[in-house]
Amino acid sequence: MHIHFAMKIRKTPQFSSLIQSLILGLLVFSTLLTFSTHPSLSKEPRLQNRQISKSSITQYIQHNPIEVEDDIALENASSSGTGTPEDPFIIENLKITNFYMNAIRITNTTKDFIIRNCWIDGEGNSSSMYGIIVGVLQSGSPYILNNVVRGCSGYGITMFFSENGVIEGNYCEENFVGILVAGFDIIVSNNECFNNSDGIYTYPTGEQLSRNIKIINNSFTYNNNSGINLQYTSANEITGNEVSHNKYGIFASILEDSTISFNLLEQNSDYGIFIMNKEVEGYPYSTKGNSIYFNTIIDNGNLTIHSQAFDNGTYEFWYDPERLAGNHWSDWNGTGNYSIDGGPFADLYPLRNYDFQSPIMNHPEDLIVKYHSNAAVTWNCSDDHPASYSLYLNNTLVESGSWNRSLISYSVHNLSVDIHYLELVVYDENGLSSSDMVTVTVYPIPQDILDKIFHYPDVFGIGIIIGVVIELGLLIFFRIRKR
Repeated sequence: MHIHFAMKIRKTPQFSSLIQSLILGLLVFSTLLTFSTHPSLSKEPRLQNRQISKSSITQYIQHNPIEVEDDIALENASSSGTGTPEDPFIIENLKITNFYMNAIRITNTTKDFIIRNCWIDGEGNSSSMYGIIVGVLQSGSPYILNNVVRGCSGYGITMFFSENGVIEGNYCEENFVGILVAGFDIIVSNNECFNNSDGIYTYPTGEQLSRNIKIINNSFTYNNNSGINLQYTSANEITGNEVSHNKYGIFASILEDSTISFNLLEQNSDYGIFIMNKEVEGYPYSTKGNSIYFNTIIDNGNLTIHSQAFDNGTYEFWYDPERLAGNHWSDWNGTGNYSIDGGPFADLYPLRNYDFQSPIMNHPEDLIVKYHSNAAVTWNCSDDHPASYSLYLNNTLVESGSWNRSLISYSVHNLSVDIHYLELVVYDENGLSSSDMVTVTVYPIPQDILDKIFHYPDVFGIGIIIGVVIELGLLIFFRIRKR
């Protein structure tokens, strides 16, 4: 059974017979075309191949560690900028190695700033704990961009007790944790975390959960524990990430109301996704209300012992509840649900492949044709995994069948004199769909009369005008006589 996900915009003809007659009459003397609107086909985000450069800088400036605890110190440490959103302070192109405690540490500031294109290397020294650490900011937005941070015994990049920060395009290698985030409204995108203990780790902000962390289009590979470790956080978006060859792909505990979608989770030695509920004294939070869908989950853990995912939270959805589409599992047998270890949950709508894009289709022009015309409406549709189609005439299913990328046509020869609405819905193997609607107006005028009207437009136009004038004259004449 294929599920129709697309939102239909149905145009039900509820015109009075008088209005229909007027419309059909006007069509004899006019070439006015009415165009129906059709829903645009939005493309879902797709995991894209990307190569994050470890650095584009050929010449670094060797520098001592930087400690900043106020705006004056931040300005002194910067090479340019005024600290405004339009002109932030900039710290860039520095090389800091074998440092004690922190390479770059910024706290208690109120200005916007950027740390970019720096090379931070703790060289495996146990006292080189934090590469770049920013937090407890009074205001202002921090940006950490395109840095290399490696060999730290603690955290490579840390953003804590911060809001509206961005961590983007960095390379974190051989740290205890590649990236640590604790705060609100933080974007973590296009980073590569390789061979750390955890690739990225989220943490609470005091007694509050971290909130609205967007982890998008990153690569977390060959980390010893987990690629993504989500602790004490809510309302997050985890999407488009490559998470492979870790122990756990995604490990979560006390995770609320978050979305995990469009990620590649492949060949992690334990579960691809492990979501655990636990009670912690002093925290009135739990693991609940998360949605996991459109992920590609391939060969994680020992498939002869358990499934590729674990979840013992509450009110969890392992599919998109609106589109009724789940995840692609490499070990799914092709029928029924996919069971999730740990509780009562299952992916009710597992997907046959990892093509998450809806079919693409054109919008044919609306038609105005005579009765018993030989015209047809033809759609050109495409998809990597086509499956079937359904065709509706005035909201009633009139045709359906398999679809294999060929053109889909419908003859209007037998349509009655009226205004009709043809809607085509095409589905792929995952049940994703797209739809399009065409208006077909059928008029009753015989072809020979219509040809004469259009062949002699001036003569008939003059005739129509004369007729209207005579009719108005007679009307006025009889009204005057009645007086």
